[in-house]
Amino acid sequence: AVDVAPNQDAPQPAARDRGAPAPAGGPTADVPPGPGADGPEIEIGFPLLDGVRSLDLIDPYRVFPEHLTALDGRRVRIAGFMAPFDSLDSMRRCMVVPRYVGCTFCSPPALNQVVFVEQGDLDGGAFPFVESVAVFSGTFRLSLPESDHGGSREGFIYTLEGAEAGGRAPRRPIEIELVEAERFRALVEDGGRASYPEATHGLRAGAFELLGLLPEGADWLESATEFELSRRVAIASGSEPRVLVFDSAPDRHPYTRLDIVGEIALLLARQHGALPVCTGFAASTSDDARRARDCVEQGYRAMAFRRFATAQGLPPGPAVPVEIVRRSSTPDFDLWQSMTRFCGYFFVRALIGDAGPLTDLAEELDALPRTTMEIFRPRWYLDPERWRPDPVPADFADDWLDTPPDLTDVLGVGGLFPFLRRWYAMEETLGYVSGWTGDRWAYWRLPDGRSKLLLEVRWRDEEAALLFRDAIPDGAGWSLEPHEDGSDRVRLSRAR
Repeated sequence: AVDVAPNQDAPQPAARDRGAPAPAGGPTADVPPGPGADGPEIEIGFPLLDGVRSLDLIDPYRVFPEHLTALDGRRVRIAGFMAPFDSLDSMRRCMVVPRYVGCTFCSPPALNQVVFVEQGDLDGGAFPFVESVAVFSGTFRLSLPESDHGGSREGFIYTLEGAEAGGRAPRRPIEIELVEAERFRALVEDGGRASYPEATHGLRAGAFELLGLLPEGADWLESATEFELSRRVAIASGSEPRVLVFDSAPDRHPYTRLDIVGEIALLLARQHGALPVCTGFAASTSDDARRARDCVEQGYRAMAFRRFATAQGLPPGPAVPVEIVRRSSTPDFDLWQSMTRFCGYFFVRALIGDAGPLTDLAEELDALPRTTMEIFRPRWYLDPERWRPDPVPADFADDWLDTPPDLTDVLGVGGLFPFLRRWYAMEETLGYVSGWTGDRWAYWRLPDGRSKLLLEVRWRDEEAALLFRDAIPDGAGWSLEPHEDGSDRVRLSRAR
């Protein structure tokens, strides 16, 4: 399922309406008012249930804090693991707990960490056991002295009545298919061709050579493919509900399992519209905008498999299996490639948190971010008033040489970071790029066999521009155009 249980040891927000910000005040915050069981569904987590206190050793007399009494009779949603109550043959009556309880040596959860669940009608037939994380929705009931619902009669503190268990079932069954190395490589190459028009590969490789992100003579598609093959064992089909898995990857390795889960999550998200529709990204779209879109997908994928890993007791960041490890000859390019995964996870986590449902991501995203700066700084995405983008026009270099450039594109903060990271530590690099508002590079193949690149970067103010200008090391092969007083722009060029 796409929705998987969050880390139950992590701080949980107070109960809240879906899509609304968590109320201030932590777990004792007021629950938003709502019209009983017919009101909006409220997200809750197991830490929220800790507040009950017992005041009598003889009789089960308990005192509930206000934030729990406010939930009594409300529709809620909670993620957890099924545990049988009557039998495994039917889970119509079952329990939901924060952790998997199949281990003989594990202690059972405390009673205030168990929710008694009644699914459907008594004559509704068998309800299957779900071994992985499930999401339960139902009417929340407390066991008060006057209560006479099913959970109170069985001795439970909390009950979900009329519950439904699920997550996101696929609208079309998702198949797993093993493929041999040659076909898997071809699938990765097809993905690279879809992202970048093949006619631009040589020009783009030349530009990245001058930017210092690719070695001289490197092939664009081959470099991108080798990077992906050193990290991927599974690929979601773009046209069918199918995950294609490299047949030489060890099937029981945690990395393999999580990579497959991530691709299944993407397929489910596309089927159910959990991700915003990624339209309008034609070949003419800037590379920075395309990478910002990729960050959202990669962040969604990473959040899904990290939650799955936590639920299954797997390490969230296992090492790549030795069967697919490759020695890289393009470390700076690899850093550029990996930015979408690392920063995408950061962005998605900033928007929905560790416990928020992934199905709400589309609601949180009013529009896709158009720059990787918004991925680096999610609060700038959420509040566009915090910054003023100043994109460099596509024809900025048409008159710089005798002929217009052969190729031009936007590097973005996601490209400037690895560009500067060769010379500086991470914290310094982040400081240098923090005032970015726009950039564009232009690349020429000259008639005499040489090549030339011009990069213009625009900044929030003159101070940020001068900071970046001073960050370019002497002897690095870059020519800086003279600075004009008051200017927030930096132009630098390089030839080979």
